[in-house]
Amino acid sequence: MKRNVLLFIMGCFFCSNGLFAQDIITLKSGDEIKAKVQEIGTNN
Repeated sequence: MKRNVLLFIMGCFFCSNGLFAQDIITLKSGDEIKAKVQEIGTNN
């Protein structure tokens, strides 16, 4: 039981690196812009 919990926690830790929110904006010209949302306001 303890081993399963430990493996689950380790799996979550190693997989969490890919969970940071990032977007790629693709323009009509085909150019790509990597973006990251830093702040969300009430008007945006």
